[in-house]
Amino acid sequence: MNEPLTLSLHEVGLELRSDNPRFLDYAGHYLRDLVVPTMDRAHVIVHLAWGQSIVSATDGQWERLGRRLLRDEKRIVQTEVLTLPGLQLSVATTGDGLEIEAGFRFPSRRSRLIYVLQGRAGEARLFITLIYFLVYFPLFWYLERERGWYLLHAGAVAHPHGGIVLAGLPGVGKSTFTLALLADPAVRLLSDNLVFHDGEQVYAFPEPIHLDQRSRTLLPDLGERLGPAGQAFSHGRYDYQLAPAARADATHPRLVGILRLAPQTEARPLSQEVCLERLLAYDRLAKEVDEYSKQAAIFGLLSPRAGESGRRLEALERLLTKANCYEIAVQPGVSLGPVAAQVGHLAGWSNG
Repeated sequence: MNEPLTLSLHEVGLELRSDNPRFLDYAGHYLRDLVVPTMDRAHVIVHLAWGQSIVSATDGQWERLGRRLLRDEKRIVQTEVLTLPGLQLSVATTGDGLEIEAGFRFPSRRSRLIYVLQGRAGEARLFITLIYFLVYFPLFWYLERERGWYLLHAGAVAHPHGGIVLAGLPGVGKSTFTLALLADPAVRLLSDNLVFHDGEQVYAFPEPIHLDQRSRTLLPDLGERLGPAGQAFSHGRYDYQLAPAARADATHPRLVGILRLAPQTEARPLSQEVCLERLLAYDRLAKEVDEYSKQAAIFGLLSPRAGESGRRLEALERLLTKANCYEIAVQPGVSLGPVAAQVGHLAGWSNG
């Protein structure tokens, strides 16, 4: 067995083990912002067995909840994950923690052949999907269950006069716009894609930053705050790395912006009610949040808590009472520096 990978997100520890050294090596690089040399406690323990199934759906010990979902007194088992055929997950709660046994094997010779023919690109896509199911989703669930932190499909930055949260549909330029705000040296990045919130503050989710050449040309000069990490990602995008001094862990939001594409740039106020509905809709349309919601529902079957959906909605409503909401129209292909400065002004950065 290879040495485990130890990770920490907001002091929640996760230990990842696998008999596939290539997966562990890739995960160590991809999750570099979460890797820690040691930790006091692993709240989540994950073991991935490569090339193996971990349970048979015909085993008589299981109570069958559905076509792909089994349960006994201690565990919930997914015999198949539709997003990633070949992955099986067995999840058990341990006090206030999680233990996950996972197995992955290619579901057919054809799928394995396609994987081999795709080379490193295919391997990267597979490994990143596994990282979401084995690392990100369990950590998200722990933070939600134990701290009341809820996931939001948005980017966010911190400033001494208050933070900005930016949401929008995939492809609208949320990541690029969020990074453009870093042109102000007082601004620090929480995340460009996903954040947590508890109704009072917004919290960072540090993950790799991926930009294509077009997005990079729309950004103002960020100097040494953002630099290439030297690795291609996919679809013409490359990894970028943020300087540690440009990162922040949390912020009190002062402005929530809903981004959309339009022929000309403008910003107009939104009511809190409309802003809430947009945020909820965009969460449902974001692949990462949608997949996490399914996994969280399965984890929740182990120890259901009444009223969880209501608490999630109440927290988001409370967060919006603390910020001004705007719809921000962005013209495609136009440099984002001036627009970012305008949004900073709306947040009170220039006169706070």
